[in-house]
Amino acid sequence: MSRSSTGLDGAADEAAGAGGSLAQGFSYTASRMSLANLAQAMSRANLAGAEGGEPRGPPPPRDPAPSGTPQLRAGSSFRFSGRPSATGTAGGGAASTGAASEAAEAAERAKVHFLCISPDAPTNPVLYYLGPYVGGRFLLEEASGPHRLDLGDTLYAPNTFVDARGRQVLWGWLQERREGGDFGYAGCLSVPRVLTVFDGRLHQEPLPEIKRLRRGQGWYSSWVDVAPDAPVPLERVRGRALDIECTIDRGQASAAGLLFNSWSDAHGSAVLVYDWDRGILEVIYESAARDGGGQVAKRVGGPIDVGEDDPVKLRVLLDHSCLEVYEGTGHVLSTRVYRGQAREEPGSSPGVEFVAYGGTAHLVRVEAWEMGPIWEN
Repeated sequence: MSRSSTGLDGAADEAAGAGGSLAQGFSYTASRMSLANLAQAMSRANLAGAEGGEPRGPPPPRDPAPSGTPQLRAGSSFRFSGRPSATGTAGGGAASTGAASEAAEAAERAKVHFLCISPDAPTNPVLYYLGPYVGGRFLLEEASGPHRLDLGDTLYAPNTFVDARGRQVLWGWLQERREGGDFGYAGCLSVPRVLTVFDGRLHQEPLPEIKRLRRGQGWYSSWVDVAPDAPVPLERVRGRALDIECTIDRGQASAAGLLFNSWSDAHGSAVLVYDWDRGILEVIYESAARDGGGQVAKRVGGPIDVGEDDPVKLRVLLDHSCLEVYEGTGHVLSTRVYRGQAREEPGSSPGVEFVAYGGTAHLVRVEAWEMGPIWEN
């Protein structure tokens, strides 16, 4: 599966009427500026509209959002500018003009806008705010944030656009985390993400068209016990590009997830787990066998919004070393898992299996697919 680019699902805000637009995410170089100074500068800066406009044609039918749910609005992109934003009003006297301005401002404040910051140093997390955009300014002091856009350690310099269906789409750069070697390339793009806002929170999911890359018959199973001493391997799929959807019930386990076994003494295995006791989704890396093996080399992840005993839902996209994990409440964890050279002979295992710790977990449902290259589509 070759990496593609696309990501923010914006629904037109019909209740607000015509006019208005979304302050889309953008990258901003923050060298020589602390994050606090950058945030302060953003609260004062004017954002002037660049060319863009509404998407062509009506948006596709979609399920209505829950009552009171703010929606990201599709529209023109915005950029930093020193120019003030001009707002025109219709005639009719000072009183009517003032009332119209107040109504327009109230309508603007009811919309949720997305401001994304990618600091200049790629080692820093990408942050975002959700808040009002009024009079040419994103009101940082009234916004929710900062929040981490991704729980992993590779996403950097995200960009957004509105596609022909009116969806707000985001993609970003996935950095390398390997050391040394001559590979002839460095980094790639993430898969496209569709962004929406539900109950005041950002929700990210893969662009639905990614499923078109699925190949073969896939593997389906349900209500499978996963014991600490009895991992459950993926069946009927092979290769280095996989699309896995699963729901895992805690059962008696403290943590459960997917183990990505190493194929080389030069690389360690890695396990993707959700820890119900800590409320943490993370990837834990094992040191390579040549370095002693079996020791925790590093951990990457963060908290997600899953109840103490609720099942966790995961969409796992593995593309060679790129691992992108979409969790059911809208969080994403992107990282790299270097496992060495895959075994490509017929019938070989992809080296991925479900695991549990501290007790038996239950695999409520799973489907796994091989993925083909995007160039075939």
